[in-house]
Amino acid sequence: MEHYQIRYFLAACRTLHFTRAAEEAGVSQPALTKAIQKLEDELGAPLFLRDGRRVVLTEFGKLMQEKLGRVAEARREAETAAQQYHSPTRTELNVGLMCTIGPATLVGLLERFRLESPDIDLKLHDVTPSSGYSGVQDRRIDCAVMAINSGAPLPSDLTSRVL
Repeated sequence: MEHYQIRYFLAACRTLHFTRAAEEAGVSQPALTKAIQKLEDELGAPLFLRDGRRVVLTEFGKLMQEKLGRVAEARREAETAAQQYHSPTRTELNVGLMCTIGPATLVGLLERFRLESPDIDLKLHDVTPSSGYSGVQDRRIDCAVMAINSGAPLPSDLTSRVL
């Protein structure tokens, strides 16, 4: 059983019309019919009752619609998981920034960050020394860029770097 056969079968289940199902699946009607016939041969029973242009699911077809619908959904979930694994959702980095930090210092830093970390959304927040410390401590922001007095004590659970 091939995935395309399942796709064609489910399209025929939705439309109950082989020509419309073929259009939906993007194949010719004979190709769709042949794939469904091959699927019926593999499964050992008819999936549809065909009466001229009218198509009706058999009881076996209804059972297979449910089962193969789950197979198709599981495949979509696996494809989505693989895509997310290879292209994870963007991460957000919240940075506290004092308004007194000069743009000359920041422009190069921010430009380099964007080039080196294109999958990270940088969110800047205006902070004072007090709100910068507390924001990092209570995890409202991830880090802060602040001008501090070199003699001022830094809270013991924080570290600093000179830019």
